[in-house]
Amino acid sequence: MQHSIKNLPAFFFAALLCCVATIAWSQPPTVLRDINVATVGGNPRNMLSIGTTVFFSATQGFDGNELWKSQGGGSSTLLVQDINPIGDANPANFCNVNGKLFFTANNGSQGIELWQSNGTSSGTKIVADIVPNSDGSNPSQLTACNGRLFFTAIKRTVAANGAITNVVRIFVSNGTTAGTKVLNEVLIDPRSLTAVNNTLFFVATSTAGTELWKTDGVLVTPVKDINAGAGASSLPQNLVNVNGTLFFSATDGAHGRQLWKSNGTPAGTVPMSNQAGGLNIKEIAHANGKVFFAAANALPQLGNQVFRLKDNAVSGANDITPVTNATNASNLKSLGAAIVFVRTPQLGGTSLYRVAENSVIATSLHRFTENILGVPAAPQHLTVAGTLLYFTADSLATGRELWKSNGTVAGTVLVQDYTPGNTGSSISDLCPRGSEVFFAAFAAGQGNELHRSDGTPNAIDLVRNIGRAGSFPQQFTFMVTAQGNRTFFTADDGNNGRELWITDGTEAGTKMVKDLVPGPGGSNPRELTVVTQNNVSTLFFAAGDITGMLYKSDGTAAGTKVVQEVMVGLTGVNPNNLVAFKGELFYNATNIMVTSIGSIETKLLFRSNGTTAGTKAVTGFIGNPTNPKFMTVVGDNLFFSATDFENGRELWKHNGLTGSVVKNMRAGVFDSNPTDLINVGGALFFVADDGTGRQLCKSGGTAATTLRISNWHPANSGSAGIGNMTNFSGVLHFTAFSGTGNGDLMFKTNAGSTDIIPAAATGMGISNLKVSGSALFFVQSTEGGLVPSQLKKIQGNVVTPLIDFADVPYSLSTTPLQMTAVGGQMYFVNADTINGYELWRSDGTPAGTKIVSEVRAGIANAGIRELKLVGSNLMFSADNLTSGQEPFVLANVILLNEGAEDRANETAEAELEADQIPVTITVYPNPAVEFVSIDLSNAAADSEISLLTSSGQVVRHAMLSAGTESVRFDLEEVPGGIYFLYWKATDGQILTKKLIVQ
Repeated sequence: MQHSIKNLPAFFFAALLCCVATIAWSQPPTVLRDINVATVGGNPRNMLSIGTTVFFSATQGFDGNELWKSQGGGSSTLLVQDINPIGDANPANFCNVNGKLFFTANNGSQGIELWQSNGTSSGTKIVADIVPNSDGSNPSQLTACNGRLFFTAIKRTVAANGAITNVVRIFVSNGTTAGTKVLNEVLIDPRSLTAVNNTLFFVATSTAGTELWKTDGVLVTPVKDINAGAGASSLPQNLVNVNGTLFFSATDGAHGRQLWKSNGTPAGTVPMSNQAGGLNIKEIAHANGKVFFAAANALPQLGNQVFRLKDNAVSGANDITPVTNATNASNLKSLGAAIVFVRTPQLGGTSLYRVAENSVIATSLHRFTENILGVPAAPQHLTVAGTLLYFTADSLATGRELWKSNGTVAGTVLVQDYTPGNTGSSISDLCPRGSEVFFAAFAAGQGNELHRSDGTPNAIDLVRNIGRAGSFPQQFTFMVTAQGNRTFFTADDGNNGRELWITDGTEAGTKMVKDLVPGPGGSNPRELTVVTQNNVSTLFFAAGDITGMLYKSDGTAAGTKVVQEVMVGLTGVNPNNLVAFKGELFYNATNIMVTSIGSIETKLLFRSNGTTAGTKAVTGFIGNPTNPKFMTVVGDNLFFSATDFENGRELWKHNGLTGSVVKNMRAGVFDSNPTDLINVGGALFFVADDGTGRQLCKSGGTAATTLRISNWHPANSGSAGIGNMTNFSGVLHFTAFSGTGNGDLMFKTNAGSTDIIPAAATGMGISNLKVSGSALFFVQSTEGGLVPSQLKKIQGNVVTPLIDFADVPYSLSTTPLQMTAVGGQMYFVNADTINGYELWRSDGTPAGTKIVSEVRAGIANAGIRELKLVGSNLMFSADNLTSGQEPFVLANVILLNEGAEDRANETAEAELEADQIPVTITVYPNPAVEFVSIDLSNAAADSEISLLTSSGQVVRHAMLSAGTESVRFDLEEVPGGIYFLYWKATDGQILTKKLIVQ
C-alpha cells in the first residue's frame, strides 16, 4: 500500500530536514540495481593521427559512440564532443585536411552528414546539412587534395510533382557550408578518389562508360576514354599515387586488364604492361618509386604473384618481371627501401616476406605456424609507423598478438604477449603516430580499450579504460499501476538485449518486465507513453528491431503484449510519434495494404484504445495526410504536421472524429514544414516558412487564426533561428538568432500574441530555457568563452545570476546539462575542478546553487544521463565506477523541496487544543535489529503511524483504532540506518521518534 506524507507537520520537517541536510546534499544517490555486470570496453575504432593527436570513435556507454582524442596519456584521452546526445554519433571516415579533422557523424536530427573538428568541443561542428532533415547524405571516400576535401555523397533532387531522386555525386568542401558543393551533376557512382599532387583522380560512369576522370576542385574533366565506343568501359581500379604519377589497372577492350599510368593528360595515359590475356591485378604498391603489383597467377593454386615494373619501362612493352618466392601473396606494404608482403601457400605455414626495391627475389622474414586449433596464423593489420612494420599474428603459445618488423629476420619479433596464454588480445584498428602505433586491444577486466606501443618489448601501454559494464537505462516513465507507483525504463542486462524494465524504487523491486524478443538482440522498446482512461493507466510503446510493432503493458509480464499482430491487409507497423489524446493513443505508423500488384506502404495517423479491434488508421479526414509528425494536443484538437499532394507539408488537426488541413501557409505544394509545435495557454505556437523564411507562427485551429507573428532577422535568409520554445507563466519564451557570433537572444510573445518582443534584459548567448515554479532558469554564454557561462533565472521580470562555470577542467563543458525542474528548484549536471561532472541543484539563490552529491569519486565523469522526475523521485543513469552505467534514484526530491508556506500551514494543523491530553510514545529496542515495539499512552482518537527513511520514504505503516496501546513493526528486510517514527491522530496530535536500525 502506498501512503502520502505530503501533509507532515512543519516541526517534524524542521527536525527531519535538520538531520538529513547533510545526507541530502553530500551522500550519493542510490544505485537501484547493477543490471549488467559484464565487462564492456570503450571499443576504440576509426583511428587517425593528426600531428601528435590521435582521433578515434569510442563509447563509455552513457554517451554512445562519439568522437574522442588522445595524445598518448590517460589525462589527454578525452571525449571531444557528445555529438548525438540521444544515441550514437558513430564518427567515421576520418580525413586530415591541413591539420583539421573531417569525418562523418549523425547528431540524431540531421542524419549522417559531413563534420569537422579542430580537437575542441566548440570547434567540432557540422559542415553542411547536404540532405535536409534526418535523412542524411551519407558522405564517404573523404580525400584530401590541394588543401580541400573531396568526397562522395547523396545529392537529392525534388521534382515539381514532389518526386524525390537520390543520386551519389562527387563533392568538394573548404570547410564552410557555402564552400561545400557538388562538382558534377551528371557523373554516376564516383569512386576510387585518389590525390596526385594538386589533382584528384577518380572513376565514374557517364554515357562514355566507366572511365578515369580528374578535377582541380572547380572543373571536372575526363582523362581519357581508354575503352572507346558506345557503352564500353575500361573499369579503372587499384589507383595509386607513385611519386606524383598515377598508376592503376584498366582494360582497353582488346588486351585485357593491364597496368597503366597517367600524368592527367590523354597522351600521358598509357599502358605499362602487355601481358597476353591480361592481368587480374589485385594490389599496386611502390618502394621509393619502384612499382610492384600482385596479380592472379596462371596456376590457381599459386594465388597471386608479385611482379615488379622494370626501371625505365617503355609503354606497352610488357617490361614487368615476376618476383621469385612471391606466389600466394597479399598485403603489399612499403617499408623503407623494400616491399613486405604476406605469403600464404596452400601447404606449409604462412610467412612474412620482403623484396628490396631494386630486387626481384623475395626472402622470408618469419614463418608463422598454425595454432593447435588450425586457425590461420597469417599476419593481419599491417601498418607502417616510422621505420617499423606493426602487425598482428597468431601462434600456439600466445594467440594473436602484436608483432613488429624492421625488415630483417632478427627484427621480426613479437612485441608482447599482452593477454598471457594462447587466447590473444583481439588487437585491431592499428594507427601510426610517428614511430609508435595506437590500437584497440582486449584485456581481462578492461574490455576492448585504447593501447599504444613504440615497439619496445613488453611495454604495451593501456592509454585509458574508456568503457565499463552497464545496462545504460533510458526513457524513465512514471505510471500508477495496480501494484502502486512504478517507473518504467529500458535497459540491457547483457543477456537479453534492451528490454522493458520496472522499478518501485528498491533494488528488489527493480526487474525486467518481459523478454519480448528472446536472446541478446532485445526488442528495443522506445517512445514509452502513458495513456489514462477512466482512472486506469496503460503504458504503450513501440518495440521490435526488424518490423516495429505497438505494445502495451500494465507492469506485469502477462499484461505486456503486442496490441496488433502484423496481418495481411490494413495494419500499422513501425509506430512512432506516440501521444495520448482523449483517452487513446495516437501515433504515426506504416500502413501496409496488399493489392494484386504488390504491397503499398504509406505513413498514416493511427489510433489505439489498447485492443486489436480498436487499433486502426484514423478516419474522418478532409484530404489524405501522410507521414504525420510533431503531434501536439491543444484543447479538443490534436495538431500535427503532415503532407498531401495538394498542400505539401502543412499544419493539420483532428478532434477525434474529423480532421483537415488547418491552412496552406505556403501556396501550392511548397512546404511550410511546421516544426516545434507547443501548447502555450491554450494556443498552438510553431515554427514554419510561409515563403519569407522560418519564423514564429500561431494557430487557433482555423485558417484565419493561423498566421506568422514574427519577422525577426530577415537578413539571415529570412530565418529567425528559433529554438528553446518554453511556456513560462502562460507566455511563450524562446531564443532566436542575434545576428552575431555571440549566441542567441531571448524573446517572448506580446500581450496579444500578435508579435514578439525582447524578454527581460538578458543580452546574448542564451540557451537551455527551463521553467521551474515561478522562475525561468537559463544559461548565458558567449562564443569563444571570453565571458564565463552562467546559470541565471528570471523571476518577476528580474534577472538573477546564480553561478558561473569558469572554474572547470580543460575540455569539460562550461554549460550545465540536462536541466530538470523539480518543485520550484532546478537539478542539472555540471563539472568543477574537484568533482568532475556530477549532479547539482539550484533553489534559485546563489548560495543554494551547489553540488547535490558525488556519484563517482574524484574528477572522473559520473556519466549522468536521462535525468527525469518520476513521481516524487529523481531518476537518472550514472556510472559510479563500481556498478557501471546503471539506474540511480534520488528519493523523494519533491518532499525535500516543499515550500515554507505549505509547512507553515502544517504547523497550524499540529497545534494542540487546550483540553487535549498529550499522548506519549515509548520505543524499544532502540537501536533495533529484527523488530521495534511502540507503546502509546492516552491515545483516545484514531491514529496512524509510519516508519520513514531519513529522506521521507514510507517503509512501514499501520492504522490504529482509538485506545490502541501498542504496535510492532517487523524490521527483517529494512536496511540499517537512521529512521523516524511518525504518529498522527485524528484529533491533530503528532509525535515523532528517532529510530536506529542495525
